[in-house]
Amino acid sequence: MNKKKDISILWEKINTNAISVKKKSLKKLFEEDKDRFKKFSIMTEDLLLDFSKENIDQKSFEDLIDFIKTIGIKKSIRKLFNGEKINITEEQSALHTLLRYNPKNPLAEHTDKKKIEDVLTERNRMLLFAENIRSGIYLSSIDKKYTDILHIGVGGSSLGPKMVINAMSPDADGPNVHFISNLDGSNLSDVIESLSPTTTLIIIASKSFTTHDTLINANSAIQWLRDNGIKNIKNHIVAITNSLSGAKDFGINEENIFKIWDWVGGRFSLWSSMGLPIAIAIGTEKFIKILEGANEADDHFLNQPIEKNIPILMGLIAIWRRNIMNYSTTCVVPYEHHLSLLPSYLQQLEMESNGKTLMWDNSISILKTSPIIWGGTGTEVQHSFFQLMHQGTDVIPVDFLIGKNTRSKIKTHHNLLVSNCIAQSRAMAFGSSKKIIEKELSEKSLSNEKLNELTKHMEVSGNKPSTTYMFDSLTPKVLGKLIAYFEHKVFVMGCIWNINSFDQLGVELGKKLAQEINEIITEPNLLNNNLDSSSAGLIANFKNKSS
Repeated sequence: MNKKKDISILWEKINTNAISVKKKSLKKLFEEDKDRFKKFSIMTEDLLLDFSKENIDQKSFEDLIDFIKTIGIKKSIRKLFNGEKINITEEQSALHTLLRYNPKNPLAEHTDKKKIEDVLTERNRMLLFAENIRSGIYLSSIDKKYTDILHIGVGGSSLGPKMVINAMSPDADGPNVHFISNLDGSNLSDVIESLSPTTTLIIIASKSFTTHDTLINANSAIQWLRDNGIKNIKNHIVAITNSLSGAKDFGINEENIFKIWDWVGGRFSLWSSMGLPIAIAIGTEKFIKILEGANEADDHFLNQPIEKNIPILMGLIAIWRRNIMNYSTTCVVPYEHHLSLLPSYLQQLEMESNGKTLMWDNSISILKTSPIIWGGTGTEVQHSFFQLMHQGTDVIPVDFLIGKNTRSKIKTHHNLLVSNCIAQSRAMAFGSSKKIIEKELSEKSLSNEKLNELTKHMEVSGNKPSTTYMFDSLTPKVLGKLIAYFEHKVFVMGCIWNINSFDQLGVELGKKLAQEINEIITEPNLLNNNLDSSSAGLIANFKNKSS
């Protein structure tokens, strides 16, 4: 059996069948199959995944299932959970699933007892510290409870915890957490202006403890403590890192250093000690619920058949959009105010993971890889970029997210919110009826010429694909599941593209060049003839700024 040849034949089959699918509108697909929703949706205990409004037919769906089976996705999933070194460039495992290990629901694929013990030990240590902060057992240098947490980190050290705390804000009954992730000094200065240094704890989150942006901000924050007369500064500083020596050299007490392992990528790390700010904000009990939800998603990913496996189906839908329908972007629109940061979180999760050109065998991918991920919160976006979604020249698939129940104290809005979400998916799929528009306009005193003109401008063509995620309620457990499902979706896509989803080597060049340019900027007489004329001109113009 020639597996590579079989995969190639199946891929060609998918593309061939897609030719006829592309000629059919979503309206036609629904007319041809009255059971379409039932066939193209998956229901679990607390989540409905509805992909019936995607431009795909039953034959293409079956071909995709055959394809993902043939590439051996289940074997790849076991490698992920077993801790094989699938991050080939860095020669590391990608064991973020172990971080949400649940002794009450252990997964057979997690076999490394030493790592499990380390994870549970560090988790308990971190959660105890979080509770000590919340309860006032661990006090500031003047024996006061900490009221504010100044979290300094960037990328995966920040985006996940920030998104989760925002999502869980109804449960946030601990100290206020403020995130500093921008090198622009305004980010830090604007935040600390409203804080009291005597009751502020600084968390420095950096896996390597060499991240330039983070250390610059950390030094400035520590200087702020000094300038305000804080004597026992070490009592006000905590580190989350893989570099114990780096944090100790920085001057942080060892008992205030929490560990993250080199087999965990930053964007997959919120389940670890990187989740310390989450536990401080919402409490350890609810943090554990987030882990439990993710653990259940892991169990589902490992053990559900492919046809009913939510992350696998998510990945297949994304591949269908990107490589068969040739859509270059995906718009994420949560109709949930507390998920307003989800689009930016998913930007990093998907684009940093799968924004690659080289495959595992070092050859260049002939397929387009990660789409551009962007989005915003419904209903706000209906009054900004949805005009383009409905009548623009590009087809932009949308992922809608909506809860059946709201945690808002104002319950009366929710039915209308859900109605808007479903209405937008319907409008995108089926567009508007010319006859209905003409009937509405006929009630106005318009000339035939004006009526025809307005009808054309009001017409919405439809046939724009979307998938809807409808969850029961945005509880900690449901949030954990959702995040884990999206993580696994990214892995599935990486397996199909044969790329390493767990490194981010492309970001290193910009860091290196920034250091070189900073030397030229800060040294008055330093010249670099190797610079291009644009960069040299920008530097010269900057140096000529008025003081």
